[in-house]
Amino acid sequence: MLDDDVDYIATDRQTVNWQFDKAPILEEWGKRKIKELCADWKRRHDQQNIDRFSHNLGEFFSRIQNLSSTQEKKDLTTALTKIATIERINESDFRAIASSMVSGFERESVKKIIQRINTASENALPELFEVIKEWDIISSVSTAEIVFGKIQIIDQFKKHIDNRLAEKAPKGEMDMQSFIKDYPWLLGHEYEQLEPADFSHEKGVDKWIEEVLIETNKEYSSADKKDGRRFDLLCIKNEWLIVVLELMKPSKPEDYDHVMRLNRYVTRIQAHLNDNSSNETFKRKSVFGLLIADHPSKDPSLGSTKIDLKRNLESITWNGLFEIVKANYREYYDLLKNKAPEDPRLQGLVNL
Repeated sequence: MLDDDVDYIATDRQTVNWQFDKAPILEEWGKRKIKELCADWKRRHDQQNIDRFSHNLGEFFSRIQNLSSTQEKKDLTTALTKIATIERINESDFRAIASSMVSGFERESVKKIIQRINTASENALPELFEVIKEWDIISSVSTAEIVFGKIQIIDQFKKHIDNRLAEKAPKGEMDMQSFIKDYPWLLGHEYEQLEPADFSHEKGVDKWIEEVLIETNKEYSSADKKDGRRFDLLCIKNEWLIVVLELMKPSKPEDYDHVMRLNRYVTRIQAHLNDNSSNETFKRKSVFGLLIADHPSKDPSLGSTKIDLKRNLESITWNGLFEIVKANYREYYDLLKNKAPEDPRLQGLVNL
């Protein structure tokens, strides 16, 4: 005790008289003990963070395993583990960083960032944040280059609209159906995940029902099957929605024929989704139609009909679609450029 033989306690009984002979020994022991406890707390805290993100590391495991060398796998896993120990990194940020690093690992600039993360000391938290900031800029440059490429495709889309590109052309020639199928994201961000292969193109609606919705091999028969009606494009947009697209040439306004044709496709498919013979995979899905034309009809009765059918379909103009998608990607492009406006790599991006 500090006051057994010699009283080392200060007069106010609130602290120790550190100038006495044995008190400095206690002080050094206390400092070592605090440092030891702090180190132990940090190890436990870091492990908690790693455990907290372990399921996120798990979702990237198969992608990491596909890397070409054992060293690459080790480097990337080490970097992600170190990032996971940063208290200020939340779950969504960690997932975004991890996904971007895995996707971009083949680039030399990404490998250098990962090496810097792995060589950073445990106490170099500011340095680690600078490295992650550098990674964010590299990722922004890479993403901005992709977005810039999409903006060029959007500009080509505008040229097709202005040049009145046909909605359907002879085989081997470009048309609006093929252009939308090749670049489905032109329809909006919610179509980003779709690929050209996700679209059925120029197929008879009854034939599509037979091939996709009916579980038996028995051919579906209908009174109007001989009319040969085909939808332009159809996609399973997500887990709950099927979209049927009817495209009109960019010189033609919407009309009754196309509106009612699209409504027919939507209602026929929806009827079979609700039918007992329909494939269980599609039971809970809904069907919606999208008509794209040059401009809305001036016929007020068609406007009233569209209001009645609003649960089944909607229409948009080609130029309206262009304006929406161009504004969205331009805003995203500007946001990426403003990540670090003084950085020469971002300054070097083209001004649109």
